[in-house]
Amino acid sequence: MEMTEVSPKDNTAYRPDYVDYSSDVSIKNLGWLTCPVSVSEEDEELPAISVFADPEATEELELVVHSNGEGQAQVAGQRFVSLKSQGSDRPSVASFTDIRIKRAGMYVFEVRAVRNTEISLVADHATTIEPRISTHSNTTDVTLPEELGLGKIQTWGV
Repeated sequence: MEMTEVSPKDNTAYRPDYVDYSSDVSIKNLGWLTCPVSVSEEDEELPAISVFADPEATEELELVVHSNGEGQAQVAGQRFVSLKSQGSDRPSVASFTDIRIKRAGMYVFEVRAVRNTEISLVADHATTIEPRISTHSNTTDVTLPEELGLGKIQTWGV
């Protein structure tokens, strides 16, 4: 079924170029269902990060990853999702999945409404992304990521 609207001038139907089908319910509150983890490794899929908001809200949300000043975060995964309504008596929910951070460092996660960026939720702790250490099967040499500037080092007991 195609949606049409009636023009107020002459009561003729027209098809608008863009209709905003989002909910009329404005987000007033955001809260964590599943907080970001405290520690993970580079390029490892993080557990889903989930939030809740006012009932019947279906607004789009963005996951923003703030770095600790060592350059912009290199983030992959689903960074934009819409809240899903669960009815008038239950909060709307959204989950960010398949999130990966490609550089070691400390990061703070923020979820904010796309339409009204003043509505946001910032994690109360930083997430530490540790370097992925690759080992070579025949040696005790370990190669660390290039940005640490250490190259190969000799280890004992790895």
